[in-house]
Amino acid sequence: MQPITSPQASEHNVDSRDRKRQKRNRACDLCRRKKTRCDHDPAYPNIACSSCRNYEKECTFSEPTKKRGPSKGYVEGLESRLKRVEELLVNMLQDMPPNEIADVTAELEKDSDAYKKPSEENKDAYFFAGSSSGYYLLSRLFPQDQSHPLNQMFPKPINNNDDLIIKRPSELSSSSSGNNQDWKLPPKGLMDYLLNVYFERVNKFLPILDKDEFYKLYEREGSQSSQVTPIALTTCCKVIKMLDKNHPIFAEYGVEKEALKKDLTFQLHLHHMPDFLEPKVQSIQLLLLNAAHSESWLTQGEAWLSVSIAIKMAQDLGLHRASFKPQGLSKAELEARKRLWWSAYILDRCVCAAVARPLTISDADCDIDYPESPDHFHYLAKLASIHGESIRALRSPKIQVLPDKSQRIENICRFIQQKLVEWKNNLPSHLQISDEEFDQISQSDSINPALKEKLENGGAGQLYFAYTAAHLSVNKYLFSTNIDQSSVTSACQELIRKAFYTLSYINVEFLLSFWCFSSYFLTEILTIIFINCKSPDPAIASEAKYYNEKLKSFYRHLEETLEQPSLVPYIDLIFKLGSGSLEDKEKDNNSQNALGDEFLHQTSLINNINGLEWSEIAKLLFEIDQGSDGAKFINNSHRRYNPLTKSWVLCSPHRTQRPWQGQQEGDQSEERPQYDPQCYLCPGNQRANGESNPKYEATFRFPNDFAAVKTDQPALEATDDDLIRVEGVRGECHVICFSPRHDLTLAEMSIEEIEKVVDIWTSSYLDMQQNPVIKHVQIFENKGAAMGCSNPHPHGQMWCTESIPEEPQKELIALHEYNQKHGGKKCLLCDYAQREMNDPERKRTVFENDTFLVVVPFWAVWPFEVMVLPKVHIASLPEMDDKQKHDLADAVRRITCRYDNLFKTSFPYSMGIHQKPLQGEYDYAHLHLHYYPPLLRSATVRKFLVGFEMLGEPQRDLTPEQAAARLRELPEVHYKEVAN
Repeated sequence: MQPITSPQASEHNVDSRDRKRQKRNRACDLCRRKKTRCDHDPAYPNIACSSCRNYEKECTFSEPTKKRGPSKGYVEGLESRLKRVEELLVNMLQDMPPNEIADVTAELEKDSDAYKKPSEENKDAYFFAGSSSGYYLLSRLFPQDQSHPLNQMFPKPINNNDDLIIKRPSELSSSSSGNNQDWKLPPKGLMDYLLNVYFERVNKFLPILDKDEFYKLYEREGSQSSQVTPIALTTCCKVIKMLDKNHPIFAEYGVEKEALKKDLTFQLHLHHMPDFLEPKVQSIQLLLLNAAHSESWLTQGEAWLSVSIAIKMAQDLGLHRASFKPQGLSKAELEARKRLWWSAYILDRCVCAAVARPLTISDADCDIDYPESPDHFHYLAKLASIHGESIRALRSPKIQVLPDKSQRIENICRFIQQKLVEWKNNLPSHLQISDEEFDQISQSDSINPALKEKLENGGAGQLYFAYTAAHLSVNKYLFSTNIDQSSVTSACQELIRKAFYTLSYINVEFLLSFWCFSSYFLTEILTIIFINCKSPDPAIASEAKYYNEKLKSFYRHLEETLEQPSLVPYIDLIFKLGSGSLEDKEKDNNSQNALGDEFLHQTSLINNINGLEWSEIAKLLFEIDQGSDGAKFINNSHRRYNPLTKSWVLCSPHRTQRPWQGQQEGDQSEERPQYDPQCYLCPGNQRANGESNPKYEATFRFPNDFAAVKTDQPALEATDDDLIRVEGVRGECHVICFSPRHDLTLAEMSIEEIEKVVDIWTSSYLDMQQNPVIKHVQIFENKGAAMGCSNPHPHGQMWCTESIPEEPQKELIALHEYNQKHGGKKCLLCDYAQREMNDPERKRTVFENDTFLVVVPFWAVWPFEVMVLPKVHIASLPEMDDKQKHDLADAVRRITCRYDNLFKTSFPYSMGIHQKPLQGEYDYAHLHLHYYPPLLRSATVRKFLVGFEMLGEPQRDLTPEQAAARLRELPEVHYKEVAN
């Protein structure tokens, strides 16, 4: 609510603002001495100020002393001195010749212009600060007056663009390179030729250098310039590597290729000392040039470091931001810096993919537009962006440990593939190789000169190779997933087939002109060839072997130009280890040893293949080899053996897509009161036998009023008949109420409340030891009407019998046999739990805590069946310590909560506890809980064990791995709690 002011007050405020500031009255002598404010009013001279009144004094006012002016004659003295200086200068000029006066004037004007015009070497004297750097906030501490001396001490933004691009302080923007200029350069004609080749064939594809800017400096300052010489020699070295040793240019100038290259490289190492602490465009260009043109077969870790440093320099200069518009740069120079940034971006994606290192550039950090030309470079940058997405997602260490790794990888690959296809379809016709052109390439010995020019110099060939490398790098991850491999294999074979068609018409010089991309492209082809050689399809394996031989011959051809150790022995070794059968390996043991010896002796080869992409190949082949059998099982019908019951279950995963028009259950969810007066399990209510329940507050156990077995019946002698056999059964049946609240289930109870349930299970088991008749205690819970539960109040049952029932008996026999087979030192379920925990993907593990593991067993029958296992050997409930009881309660709460969250319903199930019998030596028994839920597709569709399941063997559609993945994704906060 705004305060209301009177019109008079408002007018007074306006007047007071408009009036000039009035001079304060002079303070009294006391207030002046104490330096306090004086409130003396001259209108009332007889009334003292408040300070004087406090001291019981009167206000006194002494006459103020007048300020002293300059001494007499001071101004006249200054004027007379200036006149004498003028007379002295006039006399000096009269004695100097006129030509000397003109020279001095010109020199002064030149020095003045040096401060007015930006030098060529000082164009990079800016740095990117960023809006979070604090410059913007710190600047607010300084006076707003721009002429204030404090403001002049602080660096200022360029073009009033807040705080992004800041001019460097003059003392930090030194233009001195500190490099020795004693260069011994090759003949100028040779250098001119090599530079021309670079700009026509190499820089055209990846424009790290700006041709106009480079030649402007080269022609003006000569090859001895500190800026030009290192770049010129570096480009010459890269071009020399491309050319054949018998190239006529070497004969013309009487030099040898290798000697010239070594000499130039030595001079660069000797004379050029790059300064990594002072970001410059020239330093960025040199780093990128070295990274883009590796001297070995593969891109190495040094290239990644070079690109990373270059990118950090570029970011410091602000090349990644649209606001980068330093003073003194023309539009053409700004475009050149755009091309430099995007060259660094493209190299970052390619080099990081080749050496399996993290990306340096985050797309969220840069907003610079694509350069206006050339157009193929524009599309290459877009392709690099898509490739970067796949690298960041598929090579993330986090995705490797996710429980649903296979499904996530498949989804990512499909998404990236779609983006790659869209990119390819959006290419203009002069950059796209059509199917008709591929047909022409594949069917004739020679191709149209226009098509050859399009492939080599038009950018279409480079873009296709980069596209193929990106596509294959995504596809290779699909081989380690659970999807059908035939479609992936066909797509890869088609890409490789077209790649070899194109390679047959491209010279080595062309590939070496962008070797960073070519080596990565060839490595990806080699990876897929290795994978396809392992294919069970003979046609695919045969074609892969054919292309392997073609690729080896291609590498042999490259050896002559690169002058590097041969890669062929390495390829042969991996191919032999990866594709041969065990029998073949045994037969060829001697030849394999010889091949291995040949490989091991090539130490120089090891140094040239240290790119991590090769280790990625080996790792991927291993993963595919390990997962190939699993993929077959997951995609095809198979049987799984249950060692615990010595039974089999049929698994048919392809049936999950069949339509369902059968019976559907009613919704299991219902609203129940906390107390139901009609419920015979609620506290204080009367049961069917006339007895009343106590008003219990936690758990409650009582004998079942309608027990299935009784103790007070006579012992019946078993009949000894081959066909009709009968034996008597005595025992006890009890009901265990989990909670006094009628509306709860275990999924909605706290861990502390469930701990009390675990306690009553344990005490009930111990109580049965007092009855000599009882040998086995079976504790179980039927939840939901679908499982035959007659009362929704949270409860379970305990049936105690004088004999061991069939299901636990099967398990005890299997546990005993496994224990005896391993010398009485091993437990079947201990080993199984360890096997599941050792699985790096945890394919069937739902969750675990410190002492318990919850898994969908490998042999599960029911769709979302789980088994709760202690991680150490425990035979029965009483053997648990307090920590294990707490963790068991935690496991029960978490799995039942996930069940309810699966279909947002009160999930029905039957749960049972298997442990050692009360009587006898059963130390090999292993405590565990079974959960058998019937729901399959939704809250209303359940699984039935009928037909083949009844007459043949159990069958399931959803694989245990798929079921575990779905349960893992569910939250552990109950859906009702979230809704509330």
